Amino acid sequence: MYHLRWLLFLLFFLALFYSAQGQNSNIKSSQDTTKNIRINLNHLLSEDEKEQAEADSVIQQYINIDNLLEFTNNWKVKSGDDTLWKEPKFDDSAWDEIADSARDNKNYLSIVWYRMHFDIDSSLLNRPLAFILHLYGSAAEVYLDGKLLKKFGTVASDLAGEEAVFNANPQPIAIVFSKLKDHVLAIRYSNFHRTSAKISGFNIGQNFIIKFKDLNDEINDALLTTKKSALTVFVAAIFLTLAIVHFIMFLYYRQKITNLYYSLYCIGIFIFAFYTYHLVTSTNYASIAFISKSLQFLAPLMVVPIVAMLHTIFYQRFRKILWIIIGAYGLMIILYFFTTRNAANLVLVILMMISFVEILRVILVSVRKKRDGAWIFAMTLFLPVLLGIVTSILPDQMSFSGMNFEIKPSQFVFASMILGLPFSVALYLARDFARMGKTLTKQIGEITELSTKTIRQEQEKKQLLENQKTILEFEVKERTREVLDQKNVIEIKNREVTESLHYAKRIQAAILPDIKKINQSLQDLFILYLPKDIVSGDFYSFAQRDEKIIVAAADCTGHGVAGAFMSIIGTALLNQIVNEKGITEPSEILTQLNDGIVTSLKQRESEMNEGMDIALCTINNKSKTLQYSGANRPLWIIRNNEFQYYKPNKIPIGGQQYNKTDGFMQHNITLEQGDSIYLFSDGYVDQFGGDLGKKFMTKKFRELLLSIQHLSMNEQKEYLLNTLIKWQGKHDQVDDILVIGIKIP
Repeated sequence: MYHLRWLLFLLFFLALFYSAQGQNSNIKSSQDTTKNIRINLNHLLSEDEKEQAEADSVIQQYINIDNLLEFTNNWKVKSGDDTLWKEPKFDDSAWDEIADSARDNKNYLSIVWYRMHFDIDSSLLNRPLAFILHLYGSAAEVYLDGKLLKKFGTVASDLAGEEAVFNANPQPIAIVFSKLKDHVLAIRYSNFHRTSAKISGFNIGQNFIIKFKDLNDEINDALLTTKKSALTVFVAAIFLTLAIVHFIMFLYYRQKITNLYYSLYCIGIFIFAFYTYHLVTSTNYASIAFISKSLQFLAPLMVVPIVAMLHTIFYQRFRKILWIIIGAYGLMIILYFFTTRNAANLVLVILMMISFVEILRVILVSVRKKRDGAWIFAMTLFLPVLLGIVTSILPDQMSFSGMNFEIKPSQFVFASMILGLPFSVALYLARDFARMGKTLTKQIGEITELSTKTIRQEQEKKQLLENQKTILEFEVKERTREVLDQKNVIEIKNREVTESLHYAKRIQAAILPDIKKINQSLQDLFILYLPKDIVSGDFYSFAQRDEKIIVAAADCTGHGVAGAFMSIIGTALLNQIVNEKGITEPSEILTQLNDGIVTSLKQRESEMNEGMDIALCTINNKSKTLQYSGANRPLWIIRNNEFQYYKPNKIPIGGQQYNKTDGFMQHNITLEQGDSIYLFSDGYVDQFGGDLGKKFMTKKFRELLLSIQHLSMNEQKEYLLNTLIKWQGKHDQVDDILVIGIKIP
């Protein structure tokens, strides 16, 4: 498993590397193409007619692409501020020249002016063009041939007065050139915010980028951008809704912690989508800078909660890799505030890569091991591949209702990768919630049916006895013979009732754990189980989850039918808590059991005081540890013929004291080879007997267990049974008896 994890990590890293290489190749190719099609218009206009015709052909080819006009001659630049510098006839020959590459990311400590002289080709004359200016945290005033085109923010001589603009998607300005030569583009510019941004760790793009594009094409691009922005808002709204819904589900049912993890994940996607929308639609540099810096801290929300959720679903615990990821998150925050931003960014990249690899590993391993629900998450991996294959087979364009649609496999694959995981998780959580509801409904129906049947039998028995009593009183006065006849009738009815109780006993025996199954996990063990009546109010419980074994001995209120009914409810609730919810901590199990009894018997709305006493422990044979919690029933351990006593909470499960329960304390015990563990009800020590007809008592029971430590567990059971029979003598059994003994190998 260790090698598989690092193999996946290596494959993921290689994929990123080759993807980056491909992007760099595309960028270089694009730059070479742009370089080949750029035109020095001043030079073209000075050539003869033949060269001019060739230039017109090149320009016409250039018009068909996005960029219509770019400046290749150098800019004129000067620090200071004078309104005369916007005039076309101003002599700027003494100004410094600066190339585009030298202008990029240059910081100024005052207002500066840029001037560019250019001519245009005849193909651009009287043609509606769009002037586009990209600014990345600075302010500018643009003048064309001495006339103000537009102000972007507020140009100032200091940081306080400057109003910076960040326009990743600027609005175009419509212009029309009415002459060919002697055009001057002047820009009044300040970028104090960019200087301060480098100190705070946020700096994107160049000082400014100027483009001339076809106006109609730019309008179409703007409409397309608006549609994409609307789609981004729609996606953000979906994930915000999912986050709210699953957080509310978590608040109402906090045992399902996966709803909280999914809610955090959806919040991360919502914040990212909101940032994307804000970056496209807003020009407020301060808000964009704040959100961009905040993304470094919020980006892990898109992966870390998914790792935690997958660990919870498929492992029922957090694996070490998740703690490593969380530790890297904390390290990133420390590096961000106390060292360079590059170190923090590197840790963030590593954190995200490890998280993605772990998500992929958990899904693949879970599918291979055929774990429940793994196929749902597998759709996240296979859906992009399937869509990529299907869309690659389809034609590049398809028509529908007179409209043409362009099909790009990469877009389908990317969309499925982004949306596949969240909707797979939502599908799994919905399926899990529906399954849990069906299980609870079925169990409640079974318990209701059993309780109805038992109550009906009790009512029939009571009614029968009342009728027979009336008949007997009447017949005794009349004639003895009929009394004897009625006695026979009563005996027949009593046999029927007894047979019903024996049937109930078989039901109770079927619900109790199979001793053979218990012996598969705990080889050296005995269970002394002696109901007072046909059915018992004492019961024992057993469950195993992974390497943890849960054993419990419980004593319900009363005995006979009433006690048996309570034992059935207790057994069903314990099975639900341990086997379905996966809870193995004894204190949490008792807390859940207490809530279940109170809810099942509606003790908050009535004065019912039924409940149970219980001792429950979780044994880990692998780590040789034991966890114990009890409600009025202790745990005894005998080690090297020395007695160890572990106290329970002095409060029962259920009853009218439910509102006094602040939680059950839990004892964590390290086991040793040869330890003897005992859980028991109070039936053995409360049994009357002996020469004086007194109770057996706890002290004598403890001394008895100490005296038989040399015997095996089966021999101890026989010894305890023989001692009880001898002690009881002719006295009736006063209560149900349950003793569990476990020897640690």
